[in-house]
Amino acid sequence: LDFITMPPTSKKRKSHFTEDLKKEFPYLEKKFKEDPNCSDIFCRMCSSTFSIANGGKYLINRHLDSDSSSKQITSFYSKNQPEAQDLELAAREGVFAFHTVLHNHSFRSMDCTAKIIQEMYDKKFNCSRTKCEAIAVKVLSPFVLESIRNEISNAAFVTLSLDCSNHGKRKISAVEVAVTLKSIVDNLGLRRSEKFIGSSTKKLLQKLDFEGEIREAKFMEYVDSFFETALEYLKNWTAEFDKTEKTDSVEALENVVTEAKCYGLNLDEAKLFDEYSCLNAYLTKENLVELESAAGIDEKWQRILHHFDAEAIPMPLLSLVVGFALCLPGTNASVERVFFIMNDVWSSEKTTLGLETLKALLNLKINANYSCRELHTELKKQPAILKQIHSSNKYL
Repeated sequence: LDFITMPPTSKKRKSHFTEDLKKEFPYLEKKFKEDPNCSDIFCRMCSSTFSIANGGKYLINRHLDSDSSSKQITSFYSKNQPEAQDLELAAREGVFAFHTVLHNHSFRSMDCTAKIIQEMYDKKFNCSRTKCEAIAVKVLSPFVLESIRNEISNAAFVTLSLDCSNHGKRKISAVEVAVTLKSIVDNLGLRRSEKFIGSSTKKLLQKLDFEGEIREAKFMEYVDSFFETALEYLKNWTAEFDKTEKTDSVEALENVVTEAKCYGLNLDEAKLFDEYSCLNAYLTKENLVELESAAGIDEKWQRILHHFDAEAIPMPLLSLVVGFALCLPGTNASVERVFFIMNDVWSSEKTTLGLETLKALLNLKINANYSCRELHTELKKQPAILKQIHSSNKYL
């Protein structure tokens, strides 16, 4: 058989790390990235290097099955659907992020807080500085804003608070302030024209005039001067409220349409007049007397609009105008409060805060009417929000 020539053995082709393998195994990379035919692979999960030159994907799978990497690689991929314990952990991390904002702690403090909680209570708790800020800015702040939008859309109209720092008082709008100021001006004007000083003051004045201590005519000049100064002051101070006073003329209705356009409210004048006519027909003497028992202007308008709603008489334009008017704040106290809180948050020690973060912090401190415990309870009712917190690492 010496004359039989055996075929030459074929040389096996060397395997290398392709783009397809890279997509399938994102935690693996070439040891020498500049070499397109590199077969030496570095595993980032177990920090080891192995070769796939003579086995390709088979050697990769064998590496995955080894004890040194299997446990770490399974933790590399996040679960598609978080389990109950994951959502509970998300609620805890969310409330700690809110606690940090509410009590003016720095995000940097959460580096220490997270480590303490991991050591003493829960090893899975991971809400350090960067993640804490991401949860507050990207999850909690949008959640609070969306809650406010839903509350506004579900309400007939909204009244802003006169003093946002005192939540115990009934809310007052610019309309009520204008009506109150007009009442004071009218009252002072009447007192001036009638030269009213009160019976006790008049008796004392007559006694002092009889004893020669003071002249009644001179004293009344001072009284008139006081009323004049007070009325002039109120006239100047209340100039901004002139357009919010209650009026019942067609000319005033035209002014409402004109002013509304300045604020982006495009009203159909003819349709608004029809609604205005229905309102005039409803405001009989009996109904006006009944409306006097309302606690405020907002409650009066609620009764009026609920009446038309019950009678299936649509009042969309009138509701829009009333809602917009009652949303005007009575004073600038709410604006001043925002600047006060901003100065407290954006201190000399926190000058590196970005505008997006600052805006989110102000939103949470002003609009999130929760205690830390109440927010924890609320978050447990919001699985969608908990899933966002659970996956908040994508914002980092």
